[in-house]
Amino acid sequence: MKKKIRFIFFLLLLDVFFLNACGSRADIPDYKDTAAKESELFFASEAFSELEAANEIVESASKDIYDAWHWSILGDGKKTCTLPLLAKEIGKSENELKRGFAYISNQETWAELSIGDRQKLINRSAEDFSKLISSGYSRFSACVYSVIGCYYENGGFDEAERHFLSAAQLMRSLQEQYPDSVYYESLKAYYSNITAFAAYCREPTGSYEQAKLTINEYRNTVRTLSEELELLLETKR
Repeated sequence: MKKKIRFIFFLLLLDVFFLNACGSRADIPDYKDTAAKESELFFASEAFSELEAANEIVESASKDIYDAWHWSILGDGKKTCTLPLLAKEIGKSENELKRGFAYISNQETWAELSIGDRQKLINRSAEDFSKLISSGYSRFSACVYSVIGCYYENGGFDEAERHFLSAAQLMRSLQEQYPDSVYYESLKAYYSNITAFAAYCREPTGSYEQAKLTINEYRNTVRTLSEELELLLETKR
C-alpha cells in the first residue's frame, strides 16, 4: 500500500515538473493553435452576424420599394394613387407612410423642425401626397420615395449603417490579427455587395424594369454569399 502511495506521489511530482518546465497549456503549440482558430472564428462569426442584421433591413426596404414601384405603374395605383391605398399593398402602415412622405418632402430641414412642426406635416401628408399626384408629379416617384422616407424617418437605414460599421471594425481586426484568414475574403465580398445594395435602396435609379433587374441581382448575389459564408463558418466550428 505504501509503495502504491509513493508511486502516485511520484507521478504528481512528475506532472508538476513537466508543467514548470514546459510552461502553461497556452504555451503548448496545439493549444495555441486551437485558441487562435477559436479567436479567428469569433471575429468572423461576429462580423457575419452584423452583416446578417443589416441585410434583414436592406431586404425589407428593397421589397417595399419594389412593391410600391410595381403597384404605382402596373397595379391599382395606376388609377388611384393615395397613401392609404399604398399602405394596403406593402409592408408599411398608413402612419409609417405618412411619416415617410413628410420626412422625404422636408428632408433638408427635418432635423431643425420641432416635434410639433413635424407632427403638423405628418398630419397633412396624406392630403399633400394626393395634391402632389394631382399636380402631375410622377406616381411611382411619390410612392417609392415615401417608402424610402419611412426607412430614414424610423431609423432603419441608420441601424443598417451601425451594423455595417461594426462589421467593418471586426473585419479590420480579423485581417490585422489573422492576415491569412480563410474568412476574410468571403466577408469582404458579402460586405461590399450588401452595402452597395443598401446604397441603391436609398437612391434607386432607372426604369421599373431596370430596378426590377437590379434588385433581383443584388438579392441573388447577397443570398448566395450569405449561404456560402454561413456554410464556411459552420464547417469550421
